[in-house]
Amino acid sequence: MRLFGALGVALAMACSSVSATEVVTLAYPEFPGYLDAQGRGFYGDLMRAVFPAPQYELRVEIVPFARALTMLAHSGQVVIPGTNDPGANAVLSRQVSDLDVVSAAVRRSSFPAWQGESSLRDQRVSAQLGYGYQRYTQVRMRYEEKHDLSAMLRMLVRSRTDAVLDYGPRISEALKKLPPEEAMAIEIKPSVLQQPLYFAFRANREGEALRDRFDAEFQRMARTGELRALLQRHPAVQEAAYPPVLRNSAGR
Repeated sequence: MRLFGALGVALAMACSSVSATEVVTLAYPEFPGYLDAQGRGFYGDLMRAVFPAPQYELRVEIVPFARALTMLAHSGQVVIPGTNDPGANAVLSRQVSDLDVVSAAVRRSSFPAWQGESSLRDQRVSAQLGYGYQRYTQVRMRYEEKHDLSAMLRMLVRSRTDAVLDYGPRISEALKKLPPEEAMAIEIKPSVLQQPLYFAFRANREGEALRDRFDAEFQRMARTGELRALLQRHPAVQEAAYPPVLRNSAGR
């Protein structure tokens, strides 16, 4: 009986340990350098640092952004990184996680006096569906969104649009798929638009508790240098996209 009692206590303790593990789901589209299906990238590594095992179990769901918003609306354990517009059911981290740095592909010599985003005024500007870059600027553009980046770059070569907005590395990769003579007709204007990005959490007790932990750990990692070291492990994340907290502390 004594042995049975000891086994029972051990089993109860094991069950208690398993049940104490909190599952957190990171939901986001796949994006090179930031997140892939194996949870690699800046966002995945940051989440594992903030919510470490065995206290937390991180699960990664690669889904379209609209699907991620639906998941967040129904669960306090879902987190969406890299956003500034998560909808009414969410709260944003108090800390800016990184910056959305947007470049512009234009035809060579089409803007001889390039003045940054102001040069896009009244121009035909294209971007991928759902990006909503018109929210990033007060400059009035003839803005439209389409599905395929490569197709938009071909439109640019044929003068059917004046600029294509996207991330610089993605534009560079897409240019490799074009015939060399078409790719040579395009140049990339870097860092045309910028917006702060945050992690989004469900607007309830569970989500806000996760948000509080995220903010505290993010600040700690920034102070200790862990955050900069983590970012530097992912060269696909441009230094221009590093969060303001690192630039503010650079001279200290």
